[in-house]
Amino acid sequence: MSQTTPSIKDIMEEYARQRDLNKLELKERRLALYEQLPKLAEIDLQMSQIGAEISKSILKKPKNIEVMMMELKATLDRLKSDRATLLLNNGINPNVLEINYKCSKCKDTGFLENNARCTCFTQKLIHRAYGMSNIQKQLEVQNFEHFDLNVFSSSLGPKES
Repeated sequence: MSQTTPSIKDIMEEYARQRDLNKLELKERRLALYEQLPKLAEIDLQMSQIGAEISKSILKKPKNIEVMMMELKATLDRLKSDRATLLLNNGINPNVLEINYKCSKCKDTGFLENNARCTCFTQKLIHRAYGMSNIQKQLEVQNFEHFDLNVFSSSLGPKES
C-alpha cells in the first residue's frame, strides 16, 4: 500500500462530506424560501408530480405517448417560468435553488467529466504531502516574502579562468 493511499481515501471522504453539506445547505435554503414564498413550494410540488407523470407515461407506453410527453413538457416549462418569475419578483436570484459547489469544475467529486483528476484534488494531495513532510512550516518562513538581497555582496567576485 502506498503512502498516499490513506490520503486519497481521506480526500474522497472529505469530498463526500462536502457534497452532503452542499445538499443540506440547499435543503435549508429551500425550506426557508418555502416559508417566505408558499407559492414556490406549490410550484416545486407540481414540478415533481410532473416528473412522476413522465415516468409513468414511459412505463405505460400508451399509443399517444409523444403527445402526452409534449403536454407534460409544456406544463413543466410553464412551471419553471412561473418559478423564476416568482423568485425574481421577490428579489431572489433563481440560482439560490441550485447546489453551491466549492469547486464548480468537478462539482466536489475530485474528478472531471472525462475522469481526469480535478486541479482541486491535486491541490489537496499537495497540501497533504506538505503536511506529511513538515515542509509547510518551513515554507511559511523560507519564501520570497522573506527573501533579502542585502545578505549578498554587491561587488563582483574574482574572475575564474
